[in-house]
Amino acid sequence: MEIKTSESVVELSKALVSVQAELQNPKRTTDAYKYKYAKLEEVINITKIPLTDNGLSIIQAPSAKDCEVYVTTRIQHTSGEYMESTLTMYLPEKSQNMSQEVGKCITYARRYSLAGMLNIEQEDDDVNSATQSKPKALPVKKSTKKQQEQQDILQEYVNKIRSLVSADDVAGTRELIDELSTDEKKGHNPFSI
Repeated sequence: MEIKTSESVVELSKALVSVQAELQNPKRTTDAYKYKYAKLEEVINITKIPLTDNGLSIIQAPSAKDCEVYVTTRIQHTSGEYMESTLTMYLPEKSQNMSQEVGKCITYARRYSLAGMLNIEQEDDDVNSATQSKPKALPVKKSTKKQQEQQDILQEYVNKIRSLVSADDVAGTRELIDELSTDEKKGHNPFSI
């Protein structure tokens, strides 16, 4: 999936930042095929007002060729700036009602394209409530004296490299690399823990 944009997206980007700050993820309210999902209308309902309040509109254009269905989703700003992406869906090889399969593919592609372009995800009430509880703190493993010495040596090298890079000192950088290589050849690796 490739994203195409107008030459400038400055105003569009500002508007999208505001929209994403306002958007809530849609709830999974529909059951099908042993899983829950948010319908297209739910995704549209939660996005419509934040989009229009920020000068944005959505255009979704379906098309088909052979056994492929395409949905191009364009986010258009009142300035004329836009961002668009096309999602390709493949039709099943055999179906008693191909028109119905095309419709399903278009709806599916519209829902996922719109959610993807706006960086929203379908939320499951059970998952949402589980994530609201505080996570358990992971135990902090204390460094041994040897590990701390090696971390200090590593930090020293990192500081030297930063200094050499910021000074554009190519010769000094090469010397440091040679020093590290020589230490490693002698069997002393300052980075092994």
